[in-house]
Amino acid sequence: MSESVGDKIRTYRKRAGVSQLDLEMAIGASPGSLSRIENGVNNPTKETILKIADHLSLSDLELGDLFGIVFDTPSKLLNIINNLEGILNTDELLQYAVDEVAKVLGFSIVVLLLVDGDRLRVSAFSRTNLALITIGRLGKNLTSLSVSLTEHPDNYLVRVVKEKKKYYSDYNYNFTVGAMSRNFTELMQKFSKSRYSAGLPILYEAKVYGAVYFTHLEKRTFDAEMPLMEEFVSQIGRQLALKFCQASPPADAAPSDR
Repeated sequence: MSESVGDKIRTYRKRAGVSQLDLEMAIGASPGSLSRIENGVNNPTKETILKIADHLSLSDLELGDLFGIVFDTPSKLLNIINNLEGILNTDELLQYAVDEVAKVLGFSIVVLLLVDGDRLRVSAFSRTNLALITIGRLGKNLTSLSVSLTEHPDNYLVRVVKEKKKYYSDYNYNFTVGAMSRNFTELMQKFSKSRYSAGLPILYEAKVYGAVYFTHLEKRTFDAEMPLMEEFVSQIGRQLALKFCQASPPADAAPSDR
């Protein structure tokens, strides 16, 4: 049996730690109206849904879920993908990609890592609150972090790259083995209330360029977001392939006379 809009509102409200009364006061609703909505007695108006979503800081995808539609998330991601082609600088391209996808899909953090010899290095991360707090507590930029592809086979992102498949976990240290200490990772997970994370390989024509890590605050899988993320990450792989090809001369290029 599928959840009603009232069930979904109750779930999002409890996740945010907001009481029915506080939410009613925040959105200017009459006493008891939210209880009737959550119990399926009344259906919320479009304006009420928008006010609830704003107060609970719901992502576009979650707002669309309340409306019972996919909303315009796919079109927003398509716009991001189209914009990638116009960004010439690789660092700027990667930064734009992680910032925008985190904003559109409501992720707590998005980290993009690229293969560099034996290392998998952080190349870009979303400038979300969680990322900035992590940097402050870590005492250094996240782009200083890397993990060995040979020395840390248990790291889920290493597995993502080597096996070319996605990994999930509700324990963040599985993704930071070799890059961050267990104690620090557990502290940050507890502090941020991060509930579920995933890693995807950055692929183009069977070549793996790196991995993308992302997390949210809900104890659930990424079923709704994953098809969109897979398409998005494949486009990042395509852009990286194009830029790396432009940066390197063809293997059969004639040597210069100079």
